[in-house]
Amino acid sequence: LDLILAPVREHGPVERRDVDEVLVSKFPDRLTLEQKQRKVRNLLQELRRADKIVNLGSRSRPRWSIQERSP
Repeated sequence: LDLILAPVREHGPVERRDVDEVLVSKFPDRLTLEQKQRKVRNLLQELRRADKIVNLGSRSRPRWSIQERSP
């Protein structure tokens, strides 16, 4: 999860393909590309449900950003 949050904090909104580039290579080679992409999707959903990130783009072109906390 930190591998997703770090570039989002550092570079602002990041696209899904940017997240894929960082994470897909970190998963074991025994997993297929589809399985790796599913894991990335699950991690993004986990962060979104925990209100740590928010999608500023559309469903087809997501752009993930840090969730701004309301006072």
